[in-house]
Formats: sequence, structure tokens, C-alpha cells
Amino acid sequence: MFERKPVMKKMFPEYQKKSTDELQNMLEQAIIVFDTNVLLNLYRYSEDTRNALKRVIEWCGDRLFMPYQVGYEYYNRRLEVIEEQTKHREHIEQELNRELDKIASQCRSFSNFYNIVKKDFEKLKDKIEAEDKKREHFEHKDTVLAFLEKVFDQKVGANFSGEEYKSLEKEAQERVNKKIPPAYKDREKDNGNQYGDFYIWKQMIKEAKAKGKDLIFITEDVKEDWWYIIGGKTIGPRIELLREFIKETNGKSFQMYRTEEFIKHINNKLVEKVSSSVSNEIKNMTTIIIQNDKESKKNTEEDKVYYLNALKEMCDSSCSEYIKFDANETELETSILLYYLYKQLENKEKHQIKNPYSKLKKFLEKKK
Repeated sequence: MFERKPVMKKMFPEYQKKSTDELQNMLEQAIIVFDTNVLLNLYRYSEDTRNALKRVIEWCGDRLFMPYQVGYEYYNRRLEVIEEQTKHREHIEQELNRELDKIASQCRSFSNFYNIVKKDFEKLKDKIEAEDKKREHFEHKDTVLAFLEKVFDQKVGANFSGEEYKSLEKEAQERVNKKIPPAYKDREKDNGNQYGDFYIWKQMIKEAKAKGKDLIFITEDVKEDWWYIIGGKTIGPRIELLREFIKETNGKSFQMYRTEEFIKHINNKLVEKVSSSVSNEIKNMTTIIIQNDKESKKNTEEDKVYYLNALKEMCDSSCSEYIKFDANETELETSILLYYLYKQLENKEKHQIKNPYSKLKKFLEKKK
């Protein structure tokens, strides 16, 4: 008897694009998770945008879910982000004073022109100070914290047990080494949170499986270990993530959105619509944060290359065949320790230096 084979698209569900009706159904019925970066951005937005995003979060109602890891990261970074906003205003004022000093040094013969410019600078600083007085000072009264603790009450997932963490950490290390998403792009993090995204991922799968529901994840993370990116264009969630989610949840669906994209899809469902100015601020804020992150990583990499090159110059050539100095993979401290460990094991007295860090510091001072 002829055996009918499964339909091709049912064999590869992770590759199937969802219809408009299917996406709308998910938006109205799926579990909804907001990533830590979305919640922390509430401190960075203007009052109008912050209130609009609060209404969006409230709209999700009982479908809201906060993985334990998201809550942990939020509490851990909350004060840091609040302080960051205060420093931004101080930095702007310092930059204005610096620019005014530059103008003063170049306009010694044009005092009238300098006085005019100075008055304009003072007016600008007064406006900045006035705006700062109007903004919420979260270091004194944290309305964002109060809102989140209320809206997510009884909606936070349980933490993993000690044994679960041991098993998950081992799995996370294996996945990072094999570049299996998510979290492998966070392997360079030095804050002890390099597996945070993986823990969030596992907690989302656990919740979706327990409730037998689809899940939507809203994040401002743009890294390739979450998103399927081709030619610089973001297509959607990584195929590996979709495949794993479908398998682990017995066929449930997973969808990801950036904040402004999520708002665009649900705006017609809200009682009070989100304005285009709010959506633009959310989009622009994400762009600024990404750019700042890129600059920070660029500076870190440049520093690493400089010090590793200096270390290579200090080391003799006989070490090169034993130790590979790679600025992208090998940390400076590890390189130093490996080098001197090798020399000590070889028992070459002329290379046995008791304090390699001190030696490198002196070498760099001479080099400069």
C-alpha cells in the first residue's frame, strides 16, 4: 500500500513564514517577555515615551512573564543606569564649558563677539538645567521600579536550583564553543553574566512548555546570536532558536520584536495610541546605545592589541612557537602568565622574573 509522506513544510516548520493572521493571533494570545534592556530603557526615555511604554507593558496584562534572569539583571543594573543619566547631563555641561573655553582662547581680540557667544552658551545651560529639574530623579524616588514591581507581581519565573545551574553552565559553555545561539556573542563579558541570555532562553522555553503557549520576546539586543541577519538585513529570530523552541515546547511558536516594531504591530489595539514621536525616540535611543557600545568595544580592542604587541616585543622570539598571541582570543593577563609559566618550566634562569606585571609596566613606560 502506498505510504503518503509528510508535507515538506511540516517537516521544516522553523523555516515557514507566519501569515498575518497567525502573527495577530500570537500578539493577542502568546506569553510576552520584555528583555532587561527594554526595562532599563524606561530610565533613559523622556516622560512621554516612558509613560507610553508603560501603557504598552500594561496592555499585555496576565500574559506578561519575567524570567528570573531578567529580574536579576534589572535589579543588578538599575542604579548603574540611573547614575548614567545623571552623568550624561554633567557631561553635556562640561562639553559646553570646554567649547566656550576654546572660543575664548581664539577670540581674545574680539571681546564683543565672545561676550555674545558666552550669553548664548549661558542661556543654553540654563535650558538644560531647567529640563533637568523637570525630569524624574530616580535616585530619590524610583517610579519605574514601583511600576515594574506592581505590573510583574506574581509573574516572575522561579530561579534554577544549584544543580540545574551546574548543568546549564556546562551546556552553555559547550554551546558557546560551538557558536550555538543564544549568548555566544557575550563570551567576552567580564561581569560574570556571559551566560545570561542563555538562562533567559531556557526560562522562556520552560514557561512556554508549562503553559502550552506561544511566546513573544521583545528585546533591544541586535547581536547575531539572537537574530538571523543576511547582508546586514535582519530577517527574524535565528533558525536554530526557532527549531529548538518548536522541539522543546512540542510545536509552539517563538517570535521576536524590537520595541518600536512591537508597538507598531499592537498600536491599533491600544486605547491610547502611541505617537510617532514616541516611536522615533525609542528607535533613536536604541541606535545611540548600539553606537556607544561599538565605540566602547573598539577602544577595548585597541587597548588589547597595543598591550599584546608590547608584550610580544618584550618577549624573545623563542617563545612564539609555544605561545600564540591573539588579540581577539587571548586575554593580556593570561598571555603574560602563560609566557612566564613556560619560561619557568623550561628553567631558563635569565627569563625567570618574579613579577611579570611590574616588568611589563616598566617596559611600557620606556616605550612611551
